[in-house]
Amino acid sequence: MARTAAYDRDAVIEQAVLQFWTDGFAPCDVESLTRASGLNRHSLYKAFGGKSGLFVEAVNHYIAREAAGYLALLEKGSDLSALVTYFERATKSIQAPRNDDADERRGCLITNTVIELGRSDKDIAEIIDRYFTRVERASPPAPFGPISIRRQPPAGCSSPPKA
Repeated sequence: MARTAAYDRDAVIEQAVLQFWTDGFAPCDVESLTRASGLNRHSLYKAFGGKSGLFVEAVNHYIAREAAGYLALLEKGSDLSALVTYFERATKSIQAPRNDDADERRGCLITNTVIELGRSDKDIAEIIDRYFTRVERASPPAPFGPISIRRQPPAGCSSPPKA
């Protein structure tokens, strides 16, 4: 008879979210994940297939728990005020200090992941694409035409100067 897992999967993923959110993917090693989650290395690999599998679960969890509230605000509205509220709430969360250090911020796990990994991980790129698609679909129409948060600004819109 197979043994049942003696841990709370959601609690493990939540701890992994915090660890990846604090450290990023590459700097976060399996040892810090096992320490944070309370799982041993064997259980982590058996349950999640390793660090990458746990990261996929963590990003999905972050979107479902952290980002879902912002998306719901955006998806409920149909005008500019919904977009403003989305960014106000997201900014407040992003600017919250991590741990008890007022000078350190975690930022947004989605943004941090895009910056760190780009499109190098197929599974993560698909998750991020689905999230961006939801944001784009829920955003009110722009006066200058459709926009994408994945492309360059449309002609006529200013973009940051190149260094």
